[in-house]
Amino acid sequence: MSIDGLPWFVAKDVAYCLGYSPNTINKNIALLTSRLREEQKQIITLRGEYNEYPITLISESGVDDFISRAKPPKPIARQFRERLKEALPRMRRFAARHSQSDNTFTVQSQCVIQ
Repeated sequence: MSIDGLPWFVAKDVAYCLGYSPNTINKNIALLTSRLREEQKQIITLRGEYNEYPITLISESGVDDFISRAKPPKPIARQFRERLKEALPRMRRFAARHSQSDNTFTVQSQCVIQ
């Protein structure tokens, strides 16, 4: 997601990519994001037909802190950080091309690290 031209990431997706168990992911997100500076995180609300869903977003620098604070240290974290650094320039170009559009679009991502 791009906010003011800067990339932001869904904290739950980052935690999933780092290998956190679905059973403990929400607890770990709360713990890891509580240690981030206020400018590194924000909560947005997605409104469905019947419910509202709070989503925690973290900035690019927040992702780096999030990864470095993961306990226990995840071996996959280094690979994830490297892939993210490779992907960010492409994401920025994509956001720049589509920021002029009023259209809504969905980007589906998968966490695949080999």
